Amino acid sequence: MVQNTKVIEQLKVLDNEVKLRILALLTETGAKSITDISKQLNLKFSTAHKYLEQLERTGFVRSKQEHENRLKRMFYIQDFYININPSNISKILKGDKIEHEDSELSDFHIITDHGKLERFDKIKFAKPYLDGGIPKNTIEIGLNSIQNQIRERTSLIEFRAIFEIAIQNRVNSINSALINIEKSRAKIQTFFNYLKLRYPYGLDMHINGDIFIENLGKPKVSNFSHDLNAIALFNNVSNLPDYLMEVTNMVKKLANLGIKEQALDSFNYFISKYTSILDERKIVSELEKFIKNLDAIGVEIFLGLDMGTPRFIQKELEVNFLPPNLMNLEKYVGINTDIILNIFKKIKTNNISLVYKLWTEPKNDLLFIPKSYIANLIPKWQTSNVVYLKNSRLDANWKYWMRTVRVGDIQNIAINAPRIAARTKNLQLFKEELFKIIKESVEVLKYSYELVNSIQSRYLFKKIKYIHLDDSLYSLSLVGLKEAFDILLEGNVNLKDIEIILQATRDYMDNLDVDYIRLGLRDCQKETIANYFYDKDSKVRRLNFSRYSKSLFDNNNVSYSFQKYFNAGHIIKLPLKEFNIDNFIKSEGGFVKIE
Repeated sequence: MVQNTKVIEQLKVLDNEVKLRILALLTETGAKSITDISKQLNLKFSTAHKYLEQLERTGFVRSKQEHENRLKRMFYIQDFYININPSNISKILKGDKIEHEDSELSDFHIITDHGKLERFDKIKFAKPYLDGGIPKNTIEIGLNSIQNQIRERTSLIEFRAIFEIAIQNRVNSINSALINIEKSRAKIQTFFNYLKLRYPYGLDMHINGDIFIENLGKPKVSNFSHDLNAIALFNNVSNLPDYLMEVTNMVKKLANLGIKEQALDSFNYFISKYTSILDERKIVSELEKFIKNLDAIGVEIFLGLDMGTPRFIQKELEVNFLPPNLMNLEKYVGINTDIILNIFKKIKTNNISLVYKLWTEPKNDLLFIPKSYIANLIPKWQTSNVVYLKNSRLDANWKYWMRTVRVGDIQNIAINAPRIAARTKNLQLFKEELFKIIKESVEVLKYSYELVNSIQSRYLFKKIKYIHLDDSLYSLSLVGLKEAFDILLEGNVNLKDIEIILQATRDYMDNLDVDYIRLGLRDCQKETIANYFYDKDSKVRRLNFSRYSKSLFDNNNVSYSFQKYFNAGHIIKLPLKEFNIDNFIKSEGGFVKIE
């Protein structure tokens, strides 16, 4: 029988999720061409065409050629029902007509344009609106919203007028709601709102996946380098217990502001003026208590221990930023270091990591604690006032050491390197396109700096004058460099080619006219961003990789020496048993985490 054959054909056609997605798209958005559907659902044109032909043949959709463009064929959703239950299966097999369970709008009569009284047919009424491209969901909501306005024997003209006002009001109410939401958002000084107003092209780059702006919300500091000298001066402390208590309190204050990574740099130096007058048991007791209290705060703490004399100390003494007797306390610095290392050997901490800062080659018996960081400050490329914490490197290579403390990271923009490589195909064009993206990204960073400066004096960190954001870091990070070079060099990656690009990129950034911003280049360490770029690119082109590497240093063949090109962050992670301190220093590596 005809009815029973049609139902069987319809059920056969709805044999995969893609066809259901096509029907859902037409329902939600109205008429679409094959090209529109293939793009929006990420389908091959031939697949979309085949499925639409099947859906049209079985009555789920209909199509017509556009008058303006005879080559363009538009597909419309058909109002269909497949009401399958035991009773209806029996009726189908008998060839009986199935009555659809419809809304209350089917239970009244309407006077047609020809003056005839007919039972209202929702499918017939909706058809011209569907054909006109109005989404089916909008039609359904409009009809449901006017049920209480409809009376028996309403004229079709009146019904149309009420309905069209309803869907127009729905559109207006949506537009009104969006305007209200936009106004509400605009009151909050987020970077998104600021950029939308001042530099919308930057947002376009973010949306299309060339870059990823990490912080589009309210300005915030993602990490922080404490000034251990300033804490003593501000609070006028004179003994070790009071000093350690003030440091703990300051860490808590910043933790309450949402700053989850904090550095206590050159810690063994700045406690030396207090430990020099104490016996070792008292020092051990106070430091053990301090470390336990610090760990309990729940934020990541990076405790910097200087091995050898920091180069910044002599320079800072010349301008009177540090206590004048600090150089005379070096023997106590060594004692403090041994005490701290022995405490960490004995106590397991969850949130505190040691950062060994090597100013000279270490002694052979230096104790390395697992899950610690080693910063090699011996190479000439290292600045004297650098602070390392987790994946970041802060330095004020154009200011004194004191400008590298009480600051952190404000904004980072990640750059999609494989995408640039895919559209340029050779090293020279890649470099040129990369520089263009960098230049635009720096424009975005300028607006971020502008926003921070405009609001920090009014309310950002108003309660803690200790913070100064004007010297905080604004960085660019390169994502998927390994994959980018695989594309450019067709798998024959030459480390010299990588070095040339990195050196050129660093030189280009150093020569940009942004003296008022501390601008840095970093090797991306965030898997989330690498995956985001990969997922975005995989929708528009076939990729030969299963992922984008989050870091150039995911590749074990990459030299330590490449770290010198990333003045805002670089790290290599190695098991302690595989770490060779001599090779690390000889190859002028910068930063390693030993696990």
